[in-house]
Amino acid sequence: MITEEQQARFASQIPELVWAAGPVSYDYHFARRALFDAVVLGSWPTPGSLFAADATTVAVENGQLMGIEIGMPGNEYRLRQHALGSVWQSLVAGGDADAEDIAGVLERSEHASWLNPVIYEDTYYTHALSVKPEFRGKRVGYALIENAINRAREQGFARFQLDPLQTLLSTLACREKGCDWCQGQWRRPCQGSTCQGPAKDNGVGGANR
Repeated sequence: MITEEQQARFASQIPELVWAAGPVSYDYHFARRALFDAVVLGSWPTPGSLFAADATTVAVENGQLMGIEIGMPGNEYRLRQHALGSVWQSLVAGGDADAEDIAGVLERSEHASWLNPVIYEDTYYTHALSVKPEFRGKRVGYALIENAINRAREQGFARFQLDPLQTLLSTLACREKGCDWCQGQWRRPCQGSTCQGPAKDNGVGGANR
């Protein structure tokens, strides 16, 4: 689990890491980078929400945050999206967002709804995988994916799915683990009728659940 100390210390670094996982998509949906950062920062300490610490695995070296994997059971994804409602309410109350911001995000999300992933209940879903530039080339992304796949397997999931809008860095890390592109999702090769899915802690600090 991520400790309370890590949650507080790493909070300011999370928006940039999440943004780097899908900048084109986030730029379209939120229109303003400041709005995106505010939503992620509001979600981070809010259990059960989309970008929350309780869904995040962190890779840490000598106390420095190297990268993150935000993942969840497939049936949690929509619930975590809906849980952002309380985050939006707090942002409006604090003056960091208004009704126009919310309407804009909803409208753009509707226009791009064809990009929404289909996630089944027997799937472990990695929503964001991101590594800081200065730590790339050290197999941090590989370790995060391996950790997620092992955790999924231990928890009995049949599929492992990576968000289709992830950056090339994420997809290459998943492919190196033996994933194949199959029906719009990254999945481990199946053994019998079961694909391999999420992960024990393999030295990647702060496993989530």
